[in-house]
Amino acid sequence: MEVADAGGISPTARRLRVSRSIVGRRLLRLEAQLGGQRLARTTRGAALTEAAPASTSRVRICGP
Repeated sequence: MEVADAGGISPTARRLRVSRSIVGRRLLRLEAQLGGQRLARTTRGAALTEAAPASTSRVRICGP
């Protein structure tokens, strides 16, 4: 996932040149579609959860 690669929502938003809210909303929608949290968010960044590795090879969060 782009968010995990970049280390958080803010770095991902800067990299993709979109707002943090867009990245956050897309992440929430993706997690809802996949049936659970795939990214553990903290104030210092984000990391993949144990459930994530199975889905990261086929899912990427992209810009608009």
